[in-house]
Amino acid sequence: MSAVRRSTADQVAVALIWATLGGALIGGVALTIGLNAHIVDEPFVQEPLSLILGPLGIGAFSLFVVAPCTIIFGLVSGALINHLRVGRWAALAICLAAATATQIACVRLFFWDEWREPADFLFTTPFAWGAAVVLWWRLTRERREPA
Repeated sequence: MSAVRRSTADQVAVALIWATLGGALIGGVALTIGLNAHIVDEPFVQEPLSLILGPLGIGAFSLFVVAPCTIIFGLVSGALINHLRVGRWAALAICLAAATATQIACVRLFFWDEWREPADFLFTTPFAWGAAVVLWWRLTRERREPA
């Protein structure tokens, strides 16, 4: 298994921006599909524009929570991946584990005793895992060297 090349500080910063936006959008898409499938008998037939505007609106609103959480777990993930020099799949496991731990901590911090059941935490999982996958993709992709 080949180790992932070390990322520079600039590459990590760009990856964090991509992960923040990607996590918000992926979570927005998942939540839009879930809400439309749950509320309407025929999803997207009655409100087809919600397929486009829903993810953008939910994603933009979620940035208040997604941005700080992504920065927290992204810096930890980037440091671990750079320090341990793990392979691509181990790097994905690190990103997902750090995102899940940060997600649980943030939900407990913001909603304290209101959310206790595991199903309550599933609401935020698409945002956290979406950001983790985008961060992993940006940190471990093959980079072309300038000629």
